[in-house]
Parts: sequence; structure tokens; C-alpha cells
Amino acid sequence: MESEKFELFGDCILCHGYSNSLIYDFGNEEYYNVPKKMSSILELYLENNNIEVKDQINIDKLLKELVKAKLGLYTKSPDRKLLLNINVIWSHPWKISNCIFYPDSVVMDDIISALEDLNCQNIQLRFNRSIGISDLVKISDSIINSSIKTCEILSKYSDQVLSACINEICEYNKRFRRFFFYGSPINESLNYMCAKGLNSMQKSFDICCIHADYFSINIPLFTESQHFNTCLNRKLCIDKDGYIKNCPYMEHHYGHISNTKIEDVIALPEFQKWWHIKKDDIDVCKDCEFRHMCTDCRAFIKDPENIYSQPSKCTYNPYICKWEGEEGYVPVEECGTYSRETGFVPDKKKIKKLNKQIWGDE
Repeated sequence: MESEKFELFGDCILCHGYSNSLIYDFGNEEYYNVPKKMSSILELYLENNNIEVKDQINIDKLLKELVKAKLGLYTKSPDRKLLLNINVIWSHPWKISNCIFYPDSVVMDDIISALEDLNCQNIQLRFNRSIGISDLVKISDSIINSSIKTCEILSKYSDQVLSACINEICEYNKRFRRFFFYGSPINESLNYMCAKGLNSMQKSFDICCIHADYFSINIPLFTESQHFNTCLNRKLCIDKDGYIKNCPYMEHHYGHISNTKIEDVIALPEFQKWWHIKKDDIDVCKDCEFRHMCTDCRAFIKDPENIYSQPSKCTYNPYICKWEGEEGYVPVEECGTYSRETGFVPDKKKIKKLNKQIWGDE
């Protein structure tokens, strides 16, 4: 009689880090921790049709936990629709997918027209001042009949009538998705009927990038991460002075919007080189179990002379599975050595000693 076999659902992917592994559950947009010493055995077990493996007792225990977490099932007759593997090929029909720009430094209608020619879907408009109803009406008029799919607004905080009119403007033009107001007396996030949220922040947005979620568990991001940089790929910025860049926080620009065509800039190999810096090539990131759900930053890196350098604002150490501020945390630099020629090289003996001290691992 044919015995039941364990199968991981097709929308669940095992991702290995240096000291820990995760199962990315795309269906529920969540992740599940799998200890590294078990994840390699689990992978062998799944790849070889559930053969007997070393540490079978713990594997059986883990599989029961995965079934309970609804990440897989035991079956005699696998349903291919449930178990079909995800295709990691990534393709994008748009020349530019996202653009950040400052409306006060450009001619709004001209930029929208240029972005439409590139099939840009999403824009974020940034203001170095408080905005009012007239600003929102002007923006709405510029995009309502365009091919722009979503619009985010970032401006200085004001306690005037903005919050009262957001629902009304979003009901009229559903392209508005998020509103960020910096310099607020409090940190607050509110949900509106049409927009995903109104976020008030005490900090200034010039301190760091504004990302609603640094971790996003979804198939488009995961597949893009296999081939491209998830922050800069097909992204464009026109900074507050009108200069065209990959990112508002990068110093290098490719010309001024007044005398340079966007379509000429995005065709430049120098501009596109940033698109191809994927996580599996970046120091430390390539050893991180979160790498394919994370938004990478190339503007703030530990070594500005090395485009594959680790993001300097990341506070996670994948070699000991600790975040800055947690008990036992030590910086990545204490887990290896760095040189311009080799990049970051983990010190296996030191990492093993640290993990034994922190976790009691052998």
C-alpha cells in the first residue's frame, strides 16, 4: 500500500541563510523559521521523494509543525495545482516602473507625459513644504486621465484641513494610495476608505528612504530579487533641484531635466548597472535568510567605493540571527574580515563560537 508523503505547497519556498533558513509563504505573505541544521535535511528529504534521512525523528516533528502551519500536507496523490513550483523568471513590460520627483522643481504635466511614454505605473511626489487642497487638486488633474496607476504624496506636516479632504480626493481619484507627512508632533498611521493610509512621522524624510514595508513577501518581489536589485531596478528619480538620478540620495546625476531627456538617461549602461546588483551578489546580504523579501539600499553602503557593499543602515546580523538592540547582538564586522579585493569573508570559527555563546549551538 502506498504510504503518504509530505509535500510543501507550491507557493512556499525554502530560503537558506548562513545560520538560519526561512520558508517564504507567499499565499499568506508570511515566513516560517526553520533552524539551519534542519533546513538542509528538509531540502534533501523533499528533493529525494521523502527518503529516510539523518535525524528522521526531528524531521517528522518539523513536518507536523509545517502541516499545522498550513505550509504543506501529507498525501498519497499530490494535487499538481497545489504543489506546482513557482517559476522564478521575472519580466516587466514597462521601461520604468516607479518614479520619485519633486513637483515644485519640474513642470508636472511634462513629467507625467514623459513617464507615460515609458509606461511608468507608480509615482511618489515629494514636497519640501506643507501642501494644501489646491496642490492635491492640481496633482489629481494631472494624473486622473493618465496611465499612472498609483500616486503617493510626501510632504511636511500641517494641522490644517488636509486630513479632512483626503477621503474626498481619494474617492474622486483612486490613484492616490498613501500620504506621508513628516515633522509631525506624533507618529501616527491612519487608514482611509480609499487610500492605504495616512502616515504622520516625527522624523524628516531626508534622514532615510520612505518605504511602507522593508520586508514584503510576494512572488513579484521574490522573482525580481533573483535577477535584479529590488530598490533600483527600473526606478527613476528627479531630485529637488531637477537632476535625474537612480535614487534621490545618490550624489551622481545624469543631467538636468530642463535639457536632458529621461528616455536617453534610462538607456545609458551606467544608469542601468545599478539595476543588476542583486542580493545574491551583495556582501552579507547574500548570507541573509531575509534577502529575497527585503528592499535593498545602494545609496547608503558601508564602502562607497564598492557597489556590492553591505547596506550601512541594515541592523540585522545573519551570522548570529540577531537584530541590533537584542541581547547578544554584535556587529557584522565582528563575524569576519573585509577587504576591497575579497569583500566580506565570514570567519566560520568565530561565528560558531558566537552562536554557541548566544544559542548554545554545537
